[in-house]
Amino acid sequence: MEAFLQKLHEEYPDITRLTSIGQSVEGRELYVLEVTRDPGRHIPGKPEFKYVANMHGNEVVGREMLLLLAKYLCQQYTSGDERIQKMLNTTRIHLLPSMNPDGYERSRERDFGSIIGRANAHDVDLNRNFPDQFGPTQDNSLPEVETAAVMKWSQSIPFVLSANLHGGALVANYPYDGNPRMSSGKEFLTPDNAVFVHLAHVYSNVMTVSVSEGAAATVNLTVSRRSRALSVGKSQRHDGNSGVTLTHCWVLIFALVMISSKRMRYESITEQVTVPVNGSVSVNFTLMVDDPQHWSSAYDFRVLENIVNTKYHSGVETYAALAELENRFPDVAEFKAGDALSTAVFHTLKLTDQVGSPEETKFRIAMISNLYASQGLGQELLVNFARHISTAYTIGEPIHQKLLKNTVLHFIPNIDPLYKNILKHYDNTDKCEIEALEEEFGDSVYSYLTKNNLNPLSNYTREKSFIHLLENEKYDLMIELSSGTEDVAYPDLSRQIYEQFAKKYQDNRSPSDRYECSEKNDHIRHGNLIDLVCERYNTPIVSLGLSCCKMPSPDVIGWVWRDNLRGIMKLVEVANTGVKGYIKNEDGLPMREASLAVTGVARQYRVTPNRAHYRALLPAGDYRVIVRCHGYHDQQLTWRVIEGIVKQKDIVLRRLNAEHLPLAVDELPLDDDPNIIYITGLALDYSSKPLVGARVSLYPLTSLKPLLSNGSDVTGRFLLALPVTYTGKEVMLSVAADGYITSTRHVMVSDDRWR
Repeated sequence: MEAFLQKLHEEYPDITRLTSIGQSVEGRELYVLEVTRDPGRHIPGKPEFKYVANMHGNEVVGREMLLLLAKYLCQQYTSGDERIQKMLNTTRIHLLPSMNPDGYERSRERDFGSIIGRANAHDVDLNRNFPDQFGPTQDNSLPEVETAAVMKWSQSIPFVLSANLHGGALVANYPYDGNPRMSSGKEFLTPDNAVFVHLAHVYSNVMTVSVSEGAAATVNLTVSRRSRALSVGKSQRHDGNSGVTLTHCWVLIFALVMISSKRMRYESITEQVTVPVNGSVSVNFTLMVDDPQHWSSAYDFRVLENIVNTKYHSGVETYAALAELENRFPDVAEFKAGDALSTAVFHTLKLTDQVGSPEETKFRIAMISNLYASQGLGQELLVNFARHISTAYTIGEPIHQKLLKNTVLHFIPNIDPLYKNILKHYDNTDKCEIEALEEEFGDSVYSYLTKNNLNPLSNYTREKSFIHLLENEKYDLMIELSSGTEDVAYPDLSRQIYEQFAKKYQDNRSPSDRYECSEKNDHIRHGNLIDLVCERYNTPIVSLGLSCCKMPSPDVIGWVWRDNLRGIMKLVEVANTGVKGYIKNEDGLPMREASLAVTGVARQYRVTPNRAHYRALLPAGDYRVIVRCHGYHDQQLTWRVIEGIVKQKDIVLRRLNAEHLPLAVDELPLDDDPNIIYITGLALDYSSKPLVGARVSLYPLTSLKPLLSNGSDVTGRFLLALPVTYTGKEVMLSVAADGYITSTRHVMVSDDRWR
């Protein structure tokens, strides 16, 4: 064998390399022949493969097969065989024909039944001498020199795939070859079982052999062939000028897989990769140094206040931080403190594209913190997220600009005034379980709404303001940043919708193992409050558990922010998916009393009181919708909502009994005078109800005094008579009524004698 390998190497020095990985017990060399283009060095992206044979010295067929395979590869490569050339150009093949040369020397030709030569010179079965995942055994307590040499060799080269050739049976055996109970007939599959089954079939489909999972069988011929590999390069950047590149390859079957690249002190990356049916795919990762400044630059637009020198801020400090955002980003931020009943109690930062412009067509999302005074962590992340969004929008990040074009974000911190007492006694250490000495705001609101356990000494002013806020703003979604848990709470009403919203957050946050969640932090009344607010005020609350610790030490706040930023952002981005539009009648008038119901969703979608605009914040999917308005036919629609798209769907309703309209009125009688031209019409309010006694005045465009005036009757009708000389001229009509804003309109007098 030694002479055969040496001669082969001498004949094909450009594609072979002959080395020894060690010696047997009796000093025989363990030769390895490397067959590949450019042998002798590892090339990133070029997978490494090895065949091992003759582990049992008396099983010699595999030994001879590898010698013949080596010769075949060399001859075919040099003769121009494209398949073999491609194989050796893209793969580094290592052949160990005999792992047990001492046993081979003891074996006897034509011996089909004995075990002479099976073990090595120490009478140890090398196949059972390797470490076992279930612990040491009598066979592997002391590794033999042949075993140690193969283990060292295997660890020195990043092999993608390995196959061990045995004799005495016809079966392709794949891992695992044991189970925890070490009993026969019970499968114990690897996480990569589908890959190993595929590899076993690659061999067995060509050869007439059976396939078996190792733990369920006792016969054992482990043979496989090289399969396609996925090559993944990982580059870890130490600094701006130097780095280190590591190459890893995996054998995978056709599938959509998630691949993560991790290294201590570097930021991990996960990519979704489609493994092709044929060939391989290369995916490169560049890992970023895992320190606050690098992370902030990569993910948080270098807003260092969010991650460096973090601390818990008082209510006044929090308001100051939000007000500062209005000063820095006046085009997108507006801080409200006392300009209305609700903001006098709950100061609010509003972020939206072109702040101050009409917002009727935008989704409205509120982010709240400190609903419970003991959960101070959420307030810090609320301010962080406000900084993150406003900075990203201003520097032109498309994702954040799109979000604020579709959405008005309201940031409402410091809801529970008891937080100042907790913060006053906080000692900058982990406070994972905090018991408030008084009733926290969330519980107080629940008591006020249910009229149970009311405090006779409280007038519930703050609770009433919170309810007024819900009624006035009509939020499409309210996100609570809570702590003491890593769970997500959402309304049981329409849970099939909000469960998908919660999944957006959970699938994109990084779970933390810093703390264990305590059962003491479970809050049943919190869940009841979420259900009650959704049912009564049509406002869904999704509560995000940021950390199992209610108030971790200040230096951990930055880590919690890192763990949760992506999840919070993905949840807020639900505002980029849904349907909106106007509901009108056949005359184009807004249907301000209309409502939409989505089949299977308990929540009602109302229109705005001005232009009858509706907004439906819905996850991607197919929906059946019913649109209703008193006096109009119900309209049934089918919507297909697409992820990342807000569809515009205007709806036109048809009147019931259109020939007998409630507002249909007879025309006013007109004299047939050729010298007079008439202007007629209806004076109606925004609900299309007639205005009785409205003052209708007509002004020439060149005068500030009315030419004539009249009043509307009980049906809202009015009539103005003009000289025929005004035909073709433009005049101004003014309509005024007590309790209403005066409306004016320019009218071109037609030649039809009445208008």
